[in-house]
Amino acid sequence: MEIEYLEDVVLHQKRLIGKHVAKREEIVEFAKQWDPQPIYVPEPATQLRPPFESVAPPFFAMAICTLLAAKRRPRIATVRILEYERVQMLNPVHPDDHLTVTCEYIEKVGVESSPDSGIVRAVIEVKNQHSEVVIQSTCAILVARRPAQIS
Repeated sequence: MEIEYLEDVVLHQKRLIGKHVAKREEIVEFAKQWDPQPIYVPEPATQLRPPFESVAPPFFAMAICTLLAAKRRPRIATVRILEYERVQMLNPVHPDDHLTVTCEYIEKVGVESSPDSGIVRAVIEVKNQHSEVVIQSTCAILVARRPAQIS
């Protein structure tokens, strides 16, 4: 498995993280388990406000970002996520939306207290098939430096 360390991070280059089709069944299952509000679980909501416009919970798209980032190759050497500085949920996700997730690293800095890692700030963007931004977020990630080579 190829890993991208702090030294490998290139700034200001938008990268494709992955693509995903939002299936109605997975949206409903996610909503039932993690956000069972009537707006997201269609059965009771159909009686609350006809005509019902089926949408996914906002954190469904964030979960898709996480899934695609974990599958991406090369994968960044994440030690941990430090902070989501800003999360904008700009448009809803509908069943059968084709989601595209991109990432742009905008800053990287060393950490004096941790010589084995540094902080990378990234803008994550999710767009649907109409090129509408669904979610945009900025996050700070603690990223490992390349391990020293033993001769």
